[in-house]
Amino acid sequence: MAGNIISAVAGIVVLQARKIHSSLSRLSTDHTLTSLKQLTNVFISTNRSTGAVIQSLVLLEEPNPSCIQCSDIEQPVRVRINMSLYSLYERLIRKHLKMNKSDVIIADDSGRILILADDAEDEQMRHHYNI
Repeated sequence: MAGNIISAVAGIVVLQARKIHSSLSRLSTDHTLTSLKQLTNVFISTNRSTGAVIQSLVLLEEPNPSCIQCSDIEQPVRVRINMSLYSLYERLIRKHLKMNKSDVIIADDSGRILILADDAEDEQMRHHYNI
């Protein structure tokens, strides 16, 4: 049954992507939010008693201008080269950018992960690398 559900969801995703693509090419070359007002989010659920598939359509919401992910706001930062990794995380990422640990992964040039979402692994790395 799970295989059928995955295929059905993938099919709906493809249909929605085609809808977006066709509406973009039909409307204009201006692909801003104003040209996408007719698009919707589709939420799919199943009625357990009847087995019917229920689709609910919700219009897209405009981005929140104060949201870091939704907005185009750039936040330039100045970092001291001799700043410790712990200070970088605590002062800049957590306090200034107000991001959670689960949002942040910092790796060095060799690909070694220095800050990770898992607190236990992060603590082990801090002791191992004397951060």
